[in-house]
Amino acid sequence: MDRETPRLGTVQETLLIPLYARAVENRKELPMLRDARAAEIVAALDYDFARFEART
Repeated sequence: MDRETPRLGTVQETLLIPLYARAVENRKELPMLRDARAAEIVAALDYDFARFEART
């Protein structure tokens, strides 16, 4: 599967945050919400989602 590199403006990039959060939640053993489509979209994008990870 080829991953697509998105060309994003500031607003579009900001909208990736909730998309990524939904995908992460979907991966949990007992998710509060299920969103398989969000997980598919995140997997299909060539984007560094690590910047959205929590920093402790």
